[in-house]
Amino acid sequence: MSVPVLTHRRDLRPGDLIFPEEILRIGRTLDFQLGCVSKEVQQEMFGQELDTSSLCDWLNLHTAYDFA
Repeated sequence: MSVPVLTHRRDLRPGDLIFPEEILRIGRTLDFQLGCVSKEVQQEMFGQELDTSSLCDWLNLHTAYDFA
């Protein structure tokens, strides 16, 4: 499976990302969702190539972190 690589736009700043839902521990992993605080922040960080306006106002990043 090919995954597109987005060029780096700017570094994250405090407050750019939010945790809209509870962080869950499932077995040895932490399962959580990250969201950008606004569409403007999303575009500053990821660029115009990542336009979610037809879907919603948010870019949701889903992550599972294995802490074993």
